[in-house]
Amino acid sequence: MTLQSKVCQFCKEINPIDARECRSCGRFFIAAAGQRAAFSPADAFRHPAVICTAILIGSLFLPWFSIMVFSMTAVQFISLSRQAGGFSIRAGELFAMTRLLFILLPFGCLLVLVQAFRGASLRLVGTITGAIPAAIFILMFLDTSHVLNVMGIGFIIAILAGMGLILFSYLES
Repeated sequence: MTLQSKVCQFCKEINPIDARECRSCGRFFIAAAGQRAAFSPADAFRHPAVICTAILIGSLFLPWFSIMVFSMTAVQFISLSRQAGGFSIRAGELFAMTRLLFILLPFGCLLVLVQAFRGASLRLVGTITGAIPAAIFILMFLDTSHVLNVMGIGFIIAILAGMGLILFSYLES
């Protein structure tokens, strides 16, 4: 072993010093305490929080509300709320907060992706963005308990992806 090599702690294979993963077993090398691991933007695609964010973005285009043969996606709801004249007290506080969260959700997803590609911590922005679908559900449930009858597959996927985003962004090293 030379000074210009790394030894895999799992299979004891000798690897080049600039290797990010072992050429024998494929496991990634972990940076020493106080030292940041080498990061490339391509690594962000493998981060579970980014995968959950991509699923959350995809769920915005799936039916969030379904009533018989009619369905509405989150994107349609956002455009509908913008055409309704913005926010007003007459619409009710819970409904106005729900519309605000619908509008903030795509921006939060975009911010998670930007932070991930920069190699920055996702703990705060991932937790907040992941909590938005559950907050929308809670506000809609408080406004009317009939939301359970009209929830579409997109709403359910968004809540699950949001929970995954919270988990994976909080557990990041």
